[in-house]
Amino acid sequence: MPTPASPQTGGASQAAAKADCETVLSPLLEFAEKMLREQGGFIPFAGGLTKNGKVTLVGAIDGDENQPQDAEHLMKILTAALKAGARKGDYTATGLVVDGRVVPPGQATKSDAIIAQLDHASGYSIQLFVPYRFDEKRQPVFGETFAMKGSNAIFPAK
Repeated sequence: MPTPASPQTGGASQAAAKADCETVLSPLLEFAEKMLREQGGFIPFAGGLTKNGKVTLVGAIDGDENQPQDAEHLMKILTAALKAGARKGDYTATGLVVDGRVVPPGQATKSDAIIAQLDHASGYSIQLFVPYRFDEKRQPVFGETFAMKGSNAIFPAK
């Protein structure tokens, strides 16, 4: 499994927030990779770290699960669910994962990528990108993970 890039953080609270986000990220990446191996892609899904340290996976389906799903709409549903959980104090950290496209650093063309938006109640927020391609056996081959500042869309501003 790819490992996340380490954005610069400062102080003990930032280190704890980063650790919480990594706790959420691990099962999310595992599930995304499993779906890529088994299905060749995935619809958006999410997860949250509860106060007792457990990661809860969150999914959404719009209408008939046997029909194609609108990823943008599912992202809105999942974001609303994560925000509601954050407002109630259910989560200390959250992650929203989508199967998207991105131009990796040093590249000129877009690549398929697992994109994870990670947010923490402290205000820590990061967006993680795991580029991938499929080999001749249709198995995912992962590129170098990179990260950038996130949008902190889930938790209210402090």
